[in-house]
Amino acid sequence: MTDTTQLRQQLDAELDDLSPEHLFQVLELARQLRQTDDLKPARECFEQGWKEAMSGETFPIEQLWDDIEDG
Repeated sequence: MTDTTQLRQQLDAELDDLSPEHLFQVLELARQLRQTDDLKPARECFEQGWKEAMSGETFPIEQLWDDIEDG
C-alpha cells in the first residue's frame, strides 16, 4: 500500500467522525490549501520584493493600509 493510500484511509476515518459543520470547515481548508499550491517559493517572493524595494517600486505605508481598513 502506498503512503498516499494510507493517508487517504486515515483521512477518511477522521472525516467519518466529524459533524457536518466540521466537514464544511475541512472542505474549505482543503480548498485553501490547494490554492496555495500556486504560490511561488518564499525565496523567490523575497527576491522579487527586494528587487522592487531597491528600484523604488514602493508605496507609502498609509496607502498600503487603505484596503485593510475598508474590510
